[in-house]
Amino acid sequence: MKELPLQFDDSQSPKSMQEWSALAHLYAQNSRWPECEKACLEVLERQSDNLEITELMSTACLQNEHLDAAEHLLQTLLRRVPLDPWYRMRYATLLQTQGKLGAAQRELLRLQQMKLPEAFAIEIENSIEYLDQMQFQQVMVLLEHNLELRNALARNPREELQALGFQLTEPTIEMLQNVLWEHFNQAPFHAPEIPEQAPRIH
Repeated sequence: MKELPLQFDDSQSPKSMQEWSALAHLYAQNSRWPECEKACLEVLERQSDNLEITELMSTACLQNEHLDAAEHLLQTLLRRVPLDPWYRMRYATLLQTQGKLGAAQRELLRLQQMKLPEAFAIEIENSIEYLDQMQFQQVMVLLEHNLELRNALARNPREELQALGFQLTEPTIEMLQNVLWEHFNQAPFHAPEIPEQAPRIH
């Protein structure tokens, strides 16, 4: 465990919100995430609308693998600042980490509608394409031996995909429809390969 700088004494419990906040940041700087999470909680118990500490606590929760808590905190941030692209990007990344690809894609598509710096917009576009590929692969696996699902997707692909938790872009839905028409009676389907690594979102 990293030692805190000598000029900061954390041997006694802080008395004010400001002291807890300073200690939370210091713990974060030293990658002491369990202590950081606890210090953030002390701040939020005194000032629940502190966005900076809410964000810091979400980072600490992610580092501590408290994913449900991190998700709740990021949802709180988005309710308060719904147009903040940084919070929404972090939320999408968390959802992807949890395997909730459809939900992550919905957040990325919302980000795509915002005015973003060009490099950020390109990164979002690449991530959307990647999640499309991943979800398409998952749908193909579900269709391998399921003629009933093929029928349902052929009739109403958008509604059925959403019911299954998927969120595909229109071009990928069209590609899925083409696959269904061309190989409707094939068993099993031949799913495309999954990309080896997801693009990073910073």
